[in-house]
Amino acid sequence: MLTLLVTVALHATPRPVVLENHGFEGPTVRADELAYLEAFFANQLRAQGVKVTAKGEAARPPGSDGVLEGTLTRAGRDSLSLDLKVLGGTSETLAARSVTAQNDSEAYELLRRAAQEIALELFHQLERTPVSQVPLPLPPAPEQPSSAVPGLVVAGLGVLAAAGGGVMVFIARDQLSKVRNGAPDTYFHAKNDAEVARSLSLAGVVLAGVGAAAVVGGALYALVVNRWNARLEVVVVPGGAMVGFTGSLP
Repeated sequence: MLTLLVTVALHATPRPVVLENHGFEGPTVRADELAYLEAFFANQLRAQGVKVTAKGEAARPPGSDGVLEGTLTRAGRDSLSLDLKVLGGTSETLAARSVTAQNDSEAYELLRRAAQEIALELFHQLERTPVSQVPLPLPPAPEQPSSAVPGLVVAGLGVLAAAGGGVMVFIARDQLSKVRNGAPDTYFHAKNDAEVARSLSLAGVVLAGVGAAAVVGGALYALVVNRWNARLEVVVVPGGAMVGFTGSLP
């Protein structure tokens, strides 16, 4: 009778497919985004009935069937390539998927599909069936990169300011040229026109300089945000604020 009960109990609790989570890597992806996508994919596998160990567990789980690995590559601001694979005990590939998402929403959908396909392949290869698993809490969602639009707007305004400054300098020089050629009727008018021209010229030079700085700063901001998937952070500190960029270098 005892033997029969043990046999029934073993058949009642099938052994799940167990994967050791080695985590995702990706030098062009921010750390917070990498951690979130890794945890999201592991939960998608759990939803398919695959047991995935939490990353960082000290010991390899008993009866582990494979190792879960992933490489993420960010190309530009939005495109994301995902290479996912499960390696067996002798480093043979049990299942793998490589996909490319054009935006973040598509990346999550492709991870869901990849988890379904990889799980089905593992069940087939290892002759197992799904076993219900409990999803683990996800880390905080990654912050979205800053938009390049503000930088482009500032650069555009800088072009207008620089052009306006150039026009002011041109008008001032033309007015001074007239003063030198004796255009005003009286000394008082000549002196007044010369002073106005000098003030206009100085204002034009300043405006052109500010405009040029805005063009360079705006263009640099847009380039950094778009090229390195960066975001602008403003931190309030006693007596002022600090502004900085965070992102991933290619």
